[in-house]
Amino acid sequence: MKETESLPPIPPTKPVSWPGYRLYAACCQQLNLTPIDALMRSKRLQTPADSITSFDFSHRELSVDDCRGIVSFLGSLNNLTHLALNQIPFNPKSFKLIIDFIARSHIDNLEFFGLHPPTEHIPMILRVLECPTLERLKLGDNSFSSETLVNIAQAVVDSPAQIVQLHLGGNLLGSGDREAVEDFMNTVSGYRPLISIGLRSCGLTGEHVPALVALLRHPACEITDLQLKNNPLGEAGGSIADSFYHNDTLRVLELQSTLLNATAVSRIAQALPNLPSLRAINLNNNPIGDAGAQALADSLAVHCSISTLGLSGIRCTALGARYIGSALRDNPVVTGLDLSHNALGDQGAADIAAVIHSSSVVESVDLSNNGIGVRGGVILAKAVASSGTVRHIDLGRNHLTDTAAAEWGAALAANTVLQRLCLTDNQLTDRGAEALYVGLRQNRVLTNFSYGGQSTGANVISRSWRHAIDRIVRANRGRGGSSPMMPVAPSSLGHVRYHSSPGLLGVELPHHTRSSSDGVLDVGGFIY
Repeated sequence: MKETESLPPIPPTKPVSWPGYRLYAACCQQLNLTPIDALMRSKRLQTPADSITSFDFSHRELSVDDCRGIVSFLGSLNNLTHLALNQIPFNPKSFKLIIDFIARSHIDNLEFFGLHPPTEHIPMILRVLECPTLERLKLGDNSFSSETLVNIAQAVVDSPAQIVQLHLGGNLLGSGDREAVEDFMNTVSGYRPLISIGLRSCGLTGEHVPALVALLRHPACEITDLQLKNNPLGEAGGSIADSFYHNDTLRVLELQSTLLNATAVSRIAQALPNLPSLRAINLNNNPIGDAGAQALADSLAVHCSISTLGLSGIRCTALGARYIGSALRDNPVVTGLDLSHNALGDQGAADIAAVIHSSSVVESVDLSNNGIGVRGGVILAKAVASSGTVRHIDLGRNHLTDTAAAEWGAALAANTVLQRLCLTDNQLTDRGAEALYVGLRQNRVLTNFSYGGQSTGANVISRSWRHAIDRIVRANRGRGGSSPMMPVAPSSLGHVRYHSSPGLLGVELPHHTRSSSDGVLDVGGFIY
């Protein structure tokens, strides 16, 4: 075993399972050990095997010997349910060992992104479907042809596994003829276990929309989540609304970056009342403009099932914000609103502030990069001060100054629910930081505060004030403050990955207050 830097000692007050697992992640990501070396290192720390539910060997080149050791170790994990092997150079001999293990395991979630296996080895990859407990299969970014994807779909249908989530994004479904796409949709349409299908960046165009409509209209279709991001559907994409009249299961529809225009979105908006099951629609980065925003607003006034609305980068101005604000002011359902990367300005911010002030359900608002100045920042701060529901607001990359920061300080002193605030890349100085600090001294709930700056002249705040603000937010975390983004930790640990960061708040901490570990361990969606 190769020797590396010394690892941090095990905290005497912690069970061996917690630091042992944390150090394994650090070995893999920070000390650049191979997986087998990291496994041996964590074994020396006697990490209980039952505490590990998920393992990620992504971005590694695995030899046959590595895979033998990995399979031996994974076989000892009684509670392993998730395995990720993404962006790994494909080696048939190594992968055969792993595939054989998966086929007889109890894994329910498997990721094989970016492997690019040769066509002749795809049947070997599909042997993972022999695993009877497998439910979620992710084979994205593998450059599979449309013919291969049809074969994969048929293998899923014929397998003993009950696949509920199939992600094939980043493959070449739309590169073949239209009949191949139709064959794929026909194959999966009658497969009742499937409830989530991911087809992002598959080259689907307007001519493939009828096949998508046929999929959603199929009487046996149970799909609740359809991801079509980054497919150039164009104006013809609006025809997907034809499926709304014959579908009662779809809950999430992701259409971001699909080149939809105002005409296409108007058609979708008109059909929304006929799809009461829909809870979230993402239209980010489509050039629908104010006309598209108006069409959606008119539909939202009568369609009250959508709770999450994604409208980032839709070329919306203050006029579009007025339409959306008017529709949401008394809406009893919408909890999340993303209008980032538009051109709302101060007037648009005022219209959204009215929603924050009057709504009894809105929890998350993203208005970053909207050209909002002092007036809009002040109005939003006053609305948040009186809000009893908003837990997350993002105003990064705007033009807020110390004057607006003073109002936000007062809002933080008065508000008792806001848990995440982003003011990065504005125009704050130490004067604004002092106002924020004064407000934070009376705040016990804010657990995530981002106020750094990357662009020239953004948020020039001295280290002393950053340290003072950071100390209060850390204290709030220490009191057990939790948010939708940072839930309370569970007793058992699972593995995702180890992230390094300058500080827990996204800013560099003074050297005398730096944590013994500048990393954040993301464990199954929980942040430590």
